[in-house]
Amino acid sequence: MDKNKIIFIVFFVYFIVAMLMHSTLITIEQAIYTYALDKSKSSILLVIEYIAVILAAFLMSELIRTISYRKLLVPCLIFILSLGIIIPFSNHFLFPQLLFLGTGVIFVIARTVGYMLIREVAKQDKVFASLLNRFEAMFVLAFIISWAIAGGFANTRFSWTYLFWVIGGLSLLALGLIFTTDFKKKEEVRELHLEEKKSLWHDVFLHLFSRLYHLIFSLFSKSKKGAWSFFEIFRYSMVLMLALNLAFLSMAQVHFMQWIPSLSKQYIANLNADIYLVMLAFAGLFFGRIFASFILHIFNVFYVLIGSMALCIVCIFMTSYYANVNSEPIQISALSDLPSFFWAIPLLGFVWGPVMPTLSAIILSSVSKEKIPVITSLIIAVIFIIEAICTGVSAFIFESLSVNVAFLLGMLPMIMLLIITLLFINDIKNTENKNIEKINPTI
Repeated sequence: MDKNKIIFIVFFVYFIVAMLMHSTLITIEQAIYTYALDKSKSSILLVIEYIAVILAAFLMSELIRTISYRKLLVPCLIFILSLGIIIPFSNHFLFPQLLFLGTGVIFVIARTVGYMLIREVAKQDKVFASLLNRFEAMFVLAFIISWAIAGGFANTRFSWTYLFWVIGGLSLLALGLIFTTDFKKKEEVRELHLEEKKSLWHDVFLHLFSRLYHLIFSLFSKSKKGAWSFFEIFRYSMVLMLALNLAFLSMAQVHFMQWIPSLSKQYIANLNADIYLVMLAFAGLFFGRIFASFILHIFNVFYVLIGSMALCIVCIFMTSYYANVNSEPIQISALSDLPSFFWAIPLLGFVWGPVMPTLSAIILSSVSKEKIPVITSLIIAVIFIIEAICTGVSAFIFESLSVNVAFLLGMLPMIMLLIITLLFINDIKNTENKNIEKINPTI
């Protein structure tokens, strides 16, 4: 068994899935012309993807733990490869809908498998936090590359749909790596902790049916033994802190992603300037997570988390302050033409980047390996639910208030994030695995 090769494969698969996730907005924009749809109909792709992610996070956490890495990843890659080949040849909008429905499920699988594997190989909390930052850096890098490829095709005779051929080709490469890698010893170690199973399809059907059964009937039962026993984990300070912080972090993130195009329209006349600014923000996120993966070997994990959040608040305030000028919209032909305060955006991304992976690492380091899928699913579900809710709210705020005032409001979630972390820090440090072991969540 080549442990390093297995880690590389899981990172690579997550990168491929992230490229698909980030191609959703590209597809929504281009589907208007390719499939002759209006914006509201093409936007159904994002709704489908979000619903798939939330349901998969709720239903599949325990199932993922009981299936080998190879059996989880191979069907996912075959699905991506198949639809990646079909979509450029097809004029039916059904295939993109199927692709992004599957992408939501595959994203949950890829992230959970990645977190489980990293938790297995990391012997120290610092190493775990470092690897998690590198893992999530792949998610950001995938955004930059997918948008760059789509933009490159836009300036040639090739269709934007060829992006899916690129993703399909990467999936084929990942399949080749999986089939030429010995997972056997790794899976034998995992199977020692699993019950004997009749068949994969029997497992899938039984698991999903039992989860839905408990979810429905626990609503009418006074017994604590039901799907809702999952929420007993919120009795523990550590998990409550995680949920609250993820909620505020998601609120702030959605808010600032709304702020970039609004600020762009106010100061820059070019229609596509907001794309450059988003790319700069994500470049900052990527380098921030890579940088954090190195300094986490030196500094305490809590210091890195609290320092990142404090610097975020400072950057938010300074960016809004310097943006508060009365200038006419300008034309830009290169990034060097940007107003100087716009360069605070990648700086904000840089200090923002380590927050989510480091926060997740702190929480996941405090639980047993068997609970990683459940807590990871909680992380995914909270982030996507809050993002779905906050997108409309944030858009309303920017329509109702000036850009700079709306941007300053984004400081509130970050301040709450910092306060909650400081309030719960002693509880997190003192949390013992035995506290979590008492819980038997059914999700």
